[in-house]
Amino acid sequence: MSGFSKNWQKKEDKSSRELRNLMRNSPPVKLHIDRASREISALIARLDNAEARIKSRDGEMFRKIVASLQKGDKDHAAMYANELTEMRKVGMTVVGAKLALEQVSLRLGTITDLGDVVSTLLPTVTVVKRVGQGLVSIMPKAQGELNEISSLLSSTLVEAGTIGGTSLNFQAANSEAEQVLEEAASVASERMAAQFPEVPAVPQRTEEEEGLAV
Repeated sequence: MSGFSKNWQKKEDKSSRELRNLMRNSPPVKLHIDRASREISALIARLDNAEARIKSRDGEMFRKIVASLQKGDKDHAAMYANELTEMRKVGMTVVGAKLALEQVSLRLGTITDLGDVVSTLLPTVTVVKRVGQGLVSIMPKAQGELNEISSLLSSTLVEAGTIGGTSLNFQAANSEAEQVLEEAASVASERMAAQFPEVPAVPQRTEEEEGLAV
């Protein structure tokens, strides 16, 4: 994961140097960024709790599969295996969202010192929106909160761009955001594979067993 946190390394240019004093000269910008950072940190904590619950539930479901197989109950074993597979898909989404938001939080925390408001907020807004879309069916409330954070950061971005006279390069920002999201998903997949054993294979019912079930 060493390269993951390097995606948004500061790129020093004339525009960012001109914006070094933005945080001092425009208190509302700093207040908005601080508020967004706090709300994102709270969401990260909730996602962390959700991940812990999924991990606990995963262990319970895994044990049910094993117990059913030991009893020769293939029907229940298959049912539990399907539930576990779906649960891990949810877990993958939760972990990926948490990793992406951790990167957002990290970058927002550097703005106070570096002043590169526009170059940071452009990809950040896209990442926040995409994370919210991914959580809509899992954590609807979180999705709504992320929409609010995205709107707050978007208005802050416009204000910062106006003050600094900086043009907004959306194409480059979207590419950068996409890279962060892809790497978050990749790391989430690796983490899930490392933390959880493979779902046990459930043998198909034989023709004789099918006949007895009729």
